[in-house]
Amino acid sequence: MNDNEIDVIGLNETRLDENISDRELRIEGYKIFRNDRYVQRGGVASYIKESLDVLRLDHQMNSLELLSLEIKPKKARYIFLVSWYRPPTTNVDDSTLESLRAVVTRLDRQDKEIILIGDTNCDQMDNRNANTKKLKQVYSEFQLEQLIKTYTRVAIKTSDNGTKRISKSLIDHFSTSNARHILKTDVLETGMVDHYLIYGIRKINAWRIKKPVTPPKIVEFRSMRTYDKSLFQEDLKQIDWKTILNTYTNDPSGMANIFQDIFSSVLMHMLQLKSKGLKLSLLLGLP
Repeated sequence: MNDNEIDVIGLNETRLDENISDRELRIEGYKIFRNDRYVQRGGVASYIKESLDVLRLDHQMNSLELLSLEIKPKKARYIFLVSWYRPPTTNVDDSTLESLRAVVTRLDRQDKEIILIGDTNCDQMDNRNANTKKLKQVYSEFQLEQLIKTYTRVAIKTSDNGTKRISKSLIDHFSTSNARHILKTDVLETGMVDHYLIYGIRKINAWRIKKPVTPPKIVEFRSMRTYDKSLFQEDLKQIDWKTILNTYTNDPSGMANIFQDIFSSVLMHMLQLKSKGLKLSLLLGLP
């Protein structure tokens, strides 16, 4: 985790209770926040890097297993992170929807970025599923965009007659109120459980994005400000032109080349060498 500089980790179905202390779950460099379910499976938890400011919000709902955190990344505005879990045996009924709406409404009123992550057990790819339709309705109401686009759970199911089939679903969601702040989301096959790992990469200072500074190109040139016609003529007179003419009498091309070399050398000796940084620009739409 530290090698990959992971800032936030959200866990679902933690199956933790009061018999397991935070000390037993400690990961060096991280703070842990929990919302345990004390009956059967379930529960959510989050690990947050100690370098981040974080505040736990009081959003406890009987019909929802969720953990709401307010996180302050470096050089960025606060982000509301909601990690939530819906057991597959429960329906997205009116009470569940209203609880989710209540939480998102309280966050939305503060005009801060919202990220919802978790195992919703609502297959995003099954548009006929009633639970999926209801959850998408909530996403739409609050303009939350679900960014995971591929399967997150692959399991082998056995029917009553013993026939086995592969079941694929997109039930682990990463939803955000501001998709332009998210650089990338993806799914990783871990091989440990039938759920795959989902992740997102957010811009560190998305509210103050600066264009990369292109270093100036350094060019050298001779300044004509130091040119003096009379001094240049005097320097040319010092050249032994007679010897040069005798040497290249039968070689006009060689004579022209040596003249050019001497002429340039005398001129460059007079002109002062300077350097200057030029800013490079990209021009678009020119005919």
